[in-house]
Amino acid sequence: MNENFYNNSKGEASHSLLDEDFRNAWIPCSVSQPGFSKSGNQQFIVTIKYKSGIRRTSIELWDYDTKIWATSVKVIAWQPLPEPYQENI
Repeated sequence: MNENFYNNSKGEASHSLLDEDFRNAWIPCSVSQPGFSKSGNQQFIVTIKYKSGIRRTSIELWDYDTKIWATSVKVIAWQPLPEPYQENI
């Protein structure tokens, strides 16, 4: 993976994650969280892991103010949402 992928001293993802090269890359929560200097909430695609060990993909909210996921299930990886589909007219 690109060395610039995780370049914040707080372990937060860099803005380069929004570049096209990283659009489909999973980011392990053990390495980085989406902690850009914003406020409010933003949705991300996440992999959640239940206590039973079952993993699922979901869309969850990241709270920029508290720096936590808005879910009671453990989030183990995340990535930005893709751009919405647009028809070629």
